[in-house]
Amino acid sequence: MGGKHIDFSNWNPGQQLDNAHLESCVLCRQNLELSHFLKFQVDQVPHIEAPSFFAVRLGNLIRRSHESSVSFWSLVEISARRLIPGFSALILVLVLFGFDAQVNPQRPTDEELWAALFMEPQTTETMTLDAVLLSLQEGL
Repeated sequence: MGGKHIDFSNWNPGQQLDNAHLESCVLCRQNLELSHFLKFQVDQVPHIEAPSFFAVRLGNLIRRSHESSVSFWSLVEISARRLIPGFSALILVLVLFGFDAQVNPQRPTDEELWAALFMEPQTTETMTLDAVLLSLQEGL
C-alpha cells in the first residue's frame, strides 16, 4: 500500500491491513478508528424483522404519493393552459395602451392652463428691472 491511503469503503474488520502504513499515516489511522467506531454503533442497533405487511404498505404509500403528485402537475398544466392566453391578452392590452399614452400625451385644455395661471400662488418678492435684466444675462 506504500504511499497510498487505505480504502476503507469496502473494508471489513477481518481483513488484514498494512500495519507499517498505519503507523506512518495519521489519516489512515483516523479512518480506521472511525470504521471501528461505526461498526460498534451499528452492532448496538437491535435486529428487528419487518412485519409481513411492510412491503405492501410501503408500495401503497409510494403509489398514493405518485398519484397525488401526478394529479397536482396535471392541475398545474390545465390551469396554465387556461391562464396563459388571458395573461397574454392582458399584457398586450397594457402594452398597447401604455405605449399610446407615451406617444400621444394629453395636452391640457385652455381652461386648465388659465386655471393654473390664476390659481398659482402669488410671490411676495418684488422684482426690479435690473434683477430681471441680470437674470436674463446669466442665461447667455
